[in-house]
Amino acid sequence: MELVKCYAFKEGKRWSICTYNRSFTTSQTITITLPYEPTTVYTQYLLTSDDVRATNAIDEHVRIIEEQKNGFSRQFTFTLEPSRALVLVNEEQ
Repeated sequence: MELVKCYAFKEGKRWSICTYNRSFTTSQTITITLPYEPTTVYTQYLLTSDDVRATNAIDEHVRIIEEQKNGFSRQFTFTLEPSRALVLVNEEQ
């Protein structure tokens, strides 16, 4: 079974890269190579919870943490904790 999924979406110069770690126990190191020259500024949206099996069906256990960051590059490496989703939003130069 593939433990990491990655999808990219483009609208004008704006790109959104969605990644998912489907493992319940193991962090995954992910390297993406972009088909464009990015600006260094990006927004990161992390979907996270204290329990890897949590849902928001009854109460809100899964949170979205939004952060403005710097340091995005054409080849970008990050580590995604178990059972997490991360969306990186960036623009072409």
